[in-house]
Amino acid sequence: RAAAFYNDPDRFVALPAYEWTLSAPGMGITDHVPPGSGHRNVIFPSDEEAAKAINEARVIYHCRAEGSDRCDRLWQTLRARGIRAITIPHHPVIEHPMSWEFNDPDIETVVEIFQCRGSAEYPGCPAEGKHVTPFEGCYVSDALARGYKLGFIASGDHNFMGLGVAAVYVKEVSPEGVFEALQARRCYGTMGDRIF
Repeated sequence: RAAAFYNDPDRFVALPAYEWTLSAPGMGITDHVPPGSGHRNVIFPSDEEAAKAINEARVIYHCRAEGSDRCDRLWQTLRARGIRAITIPHHPVIEHPMSWEFNDPDIETVVEIFQCRGSAEYPGCPAEGKHVTPFEGCYVSDALARGYKLGFIASGDHNFMGLGVAAVYVKEVSPEGVFEALQARRCYGTMGDRIF
């Protein structure tokens, strides 16, 4: 309902979404990163699709709910219920280290390579944030080294809007148009520069 309220056709597109997070115990200060862990934004093209992500117990499919307690099981549940959604790994090396052990190229099509917390491109990259995970294998370069096909976005997150910008090349200015473009990986991210 909130996305529908803020959606202003031809001017501003709001998509229904939520954050799914499976953290390493102690917020990443442990001896390993559990398989399938990380912080992902789950994006839907419409309110109708988002409503399907609420189970019979009236609980959204989150990291502690049966059938979505790991990212691969979340993807299986989305498929089994016929829910159109994409998941976007979100600040993969800070706070919630990303495990790249699982991949679904149809649902996880893009990754947030930069945001207000810093860059997650590769270890030691320019603009890398503070407090990065001590674990290896969590960066975007690690996902690409596995052969994953990912588009890139950037964001300001809810803390510093405008610091990172996602540019999405759409066929139409609508929730469906933005969703389709993200699904097709027609996007890029900048560190705040507005490149048209």
